[in-house]
Amino acid sequence: SPVFNWDVEAISGYKELTRTDNAESFGIVRQTYTTFQNQEFVKWFAPFLEEGCSFEALGSLRGGRRIWGLLKLPTDNAEIGSGDVVAPYLLGAVGHGYELKLSYRPTGVRVVCANTLAMAMTPGTALSARHTKNIHKNAEAIRDCINISLNRFEASVDEYRRMKAVGIDTAG
Repeated sequence: SPVFNWDVEAISGYKELTRTDNAESFGIVRQTYTTFQNQEFVKWFAPFLEEGCSFEALGSLRGGRRIWGLLKLPTDNAEIGSGDVVAPYLLGAVGHGYELKLSYRPTGVRVVCANTLAMAMTPGTALSARHTKNIHKNAEAIRDCINISLNRFEASVDEYRRMKAVGIDTAG
């Protein structure tokens, strides 16, 4: 079978994003691309941990190209109906390369794998930051907004209970 070797020449305005531990390439990115390291990603959650949240899960996917973390909020789970329990979580995810912006969102989905991560990543529910020079400052602003939006869990539970009370006409 053929062996492929490429001589990578510098392309003006771009650079190669590689892992430092094994030199695996995550792709070509613009020179302005700013990384948000895994350690920074986990450290971002610290104020929530100090407020009583706890890590439910941390994971990486696609060879480390995607990192995610799930915090369980200190709020009690809510039972919507018999055996139908909703738990409040805070999900964070970041991609290395252009796969995924840095994003955080409240969710009721317990993320444990790629499938549940996809379920929790519903469009329009995240606060996110692009990988630019302002990514660190934007991550701080996101934390402030998340604090406000976490109060939505109680409102969501009330809405779920109202929907359950309406019922469904199966005769019809």
